[in-house]
Amino acid sequence: MMDKESYIKTLEDIIANFIKPLKDIPFNIVIKAISGKDVLKFDENNPEHKKVLKVLIQVAEETGRRINEQGIMRTRANEVGNDIERCVLEIFKKLEINAQRPKGKSAGYPDIEFRFNGRIYYLECKTFNLENLDTTFRTFYFSPSENFKVEHETIHFMLSYEVVKLKDRYKVRNYKIVSLENLLVDLKPEFNSDNRRLYSNEHGAKILAEGEISL
Repeated sequence: MMDKESYIKTLEDIIANFIKPLKDIPFNIVIKAISGKDVLKFDENNPEHKKVLKVLIQVAEETGRRINEQGIMRTRANEVGNDIERCVLEIFKKLEINAQRPKGKSAGYPDIEFRFNGRIYYLECKTFNLENLDTTFRTFYFSPSENFKVEHETIHFMLSYEVVKLKDRYKVRNYKIVSLENLLVDLKPEFNSDNRRLYSNEHGAKILAEGEISL
């Protein structure tokens, strides 16, 4: 039987190996591992794929025009995405294309699932600006969950807008439609805790001082 010191050292080694980042994993492999569903490849020679891309271009352009009619008033650029997502859903509805948030959930990947010619597709909505277009900051991410939103084998698209601020409003100047099947993604595990363990004095964290401050 392993003694306590050896046991602790073994656990430390296991954790050290576990938290090493994994880099450049194909998106389709990750989605298959999490959901059991294949990510289908967009085929530029497939007539059906050409049709759905044409629809997405129409959605992108009409959404952009609608946004730019009045602009979006937000404090920060990274808050604009939520408004764009809602507008995209409205344009799908205007075009009489069935689109909704997968499983009725707004949080988590993907943002939208839509049905076209009897087939279901996924669409993620993003924003960017020219200053960060070529950076390596994390801008696309998703996490496994017990109720992961991917439940269909289909093509995964992303619609992303270049956002610019004009006076007190944000508008869009450019859009990109991206197929994600071969996107390379990284995995960086994290440790987390919660307020109960942080502040209860019962789960390892010890409160050393506290007091009231008058308002």
